[in-house]
Amino acid sequence: MLILQIFLCFLPIFLSLILFPFIIKSFNFKNAFFSVFIGFLTFIPIIIIHYLLYNIHFFTKNSIFNLFLFCLIFNGITEETIKMLFFYIHNKLFQKSVFFACCITSSLTLASFETFIYFLTGNTNIILRLFTAVIIHTICALFSAIYIEEKKSQISFSFFWAIMLHTLYNFFASLPDFFNFFSIIVIIFGIIKLIVKFLPNNEIS
Repeated sequence: MLILQIFLCFLPIFLSLILFPFIIKSFNFKNAFFSVFIGFLTFIPIIIIHYLLYNIHFFTKNSIFNLFLFCLIFNGITEETIKMLFFYIHNKLFQKSVFFACCITSSLTLASFETFIYFLTGNTNIILRLFTAVIIHTICALFSAIYIEEKKSQISFSFFWAIMLHTLYNFFASLPDFFNFFSIIVIIFGIIKLIVKFLPNNEIS
């Protein structure tokens, strides 16, 4: 049972390593493992900053405002900015379709290590995270990747959506009972927003 739970934590990585080389012919296993490495590097400063913020007394106060501010500063601005800065490495090395696949793989790696940390700290609801937190990481990764591509030729607000979607998801997911449902609404909205963004412009071609 323990081995299965650990396997589920890292399932998104395995799926990306298996599926992307078949979906995108130019995405090879070397690209895949490099993306996993970048995702792990992204995870390190995020964990350190998370620890530092949790030791600031202001964020330990039990209020809706403090919770939202923490989600905005850490999950939204800090986490998404660090991810995007690492995504620039992919952008410098790979063509557009491979770049998007690398960003998703790196983000799934980060999400997998986050799930593993949650598991180690007693949160065993891994299946729920696979269908919520992992999906929001993927959505935000795509918005950040779109931002990097768009800003070459135009003003882009895609990174704003990455920040706000991650902020709102974590905010509602941290609230009790009924309010958790709104985190699902955030995911659905993010998916719809991506579909509207991708289909007319064919961003990944």
